[in-house]
Amino acid sequence: MRPMAYTSLGRRESASCAHARAVEVAKQQLSVNPGDVRALNLAAGCVARLGRRKAALAWAARALALDGKDSAVQYNIGCLYAILGRSDEALRCLKRVVRSGWRKEWIKHDPDWSALRGRKEFIALISWKSAPLSGRAATEAPNQWERSCFDRLLSSGIQSFLACFAGC
Repeated sequence: MRPMAYTSLGRRESASCAHARAVEVAKQQLSVNPGDVRALNLAAGCVARLGRRKAALAWAARALALDGKDSAVQYNIGCLYAILGRSDEALRCLKRVVRSGWRKEWIKHDPDWSALRGRKEFIALISWKSAPLSGRAATEAPNQWERSCFDRLLSSGIQSFLACFAGC
């Protein structure tokens, strides 16, 4: 999220450094736990933003092979496909994500999807009405820190959002 915030502020050099740092942290995590799908799928986007398209797709393929049904993996790999211009693949991932019950507000405001926002398929997915969540998913409280940061981003802008990451 930090690299995305820097990008939104036009701080390209800081964003590039943050992407490179995220990749290094992911590599460290993967040296300890080679099956860490979160490290793989999040780093894939950072690798792509560093201009390493083939490497990013390789990281994504590893994440999908480990846990391709996980909605977080689908979301992040969908974002990767979107920023790489692979629209059809991005929309297939997004369809799985939306049908899993993800909050559409996040998707609507995530800059990774900006190239697809005008497409009728994207609009249809964001407008799709899912059944209410039941069981465990209906009772789980969202991560309060994440919700607080997301709310700040929507209401106060990017500077307030970055304050969530002070000291990281």
